[in-house]
Amino acid sequence: MTDFLCTFCGRPRAGVGKLVSGFDAFICDRCVATCLDAAAKDREADAAVVMIRPVGPETPPTVAEFHSGRGRRFGPYPTSCGFCGKTAAEVRAFFQGYLDCVCSECIGLCIDIMVEDLGGEWKARQSTWPEAGRQPPSQRRPTSR
Repeated sequence: MTDFLCTFCGRPRAGVGKLVSGFDAFICDRCVATCLDAAAKDREADAAVVMIRPVGPETPPTVAEFHSGRGRRFGPYPTSCGFCGKTAAEVRAFFQGYLDCVCSECIGLCIDIMVEDLGGEWKARQSTWPEAGRQPPSQRRPTSR
């Protein structure tokens, strides 16, 4: 059985603190933090597409190489959130990684999951993200693995 990988940095589940699964993507705690850091650096992130390129031990040099043998094929840049399917025009901010995108609403949900499962620094980050803390993660999608 193949281990699940973060579709933003390529790290395996065993190599991260938390891996959150969505409809068509996985994102690790490090990549969620990278999205938050990118938004903090670029205050113009509202309604913008922010490119993130997290670095990990399994960082894919190309989309084709990363996806070889995984069965899923698409162009070089996905155009909708891999967690909820929304496009950049439908959300406050949109983060584009190597293989998938995640919207600000799903980042908010991921933050809430991190608060429940990891606590600590994530609680402080939750108060800085407008889409975080609106309802318990157990009542929302995506699910945590």
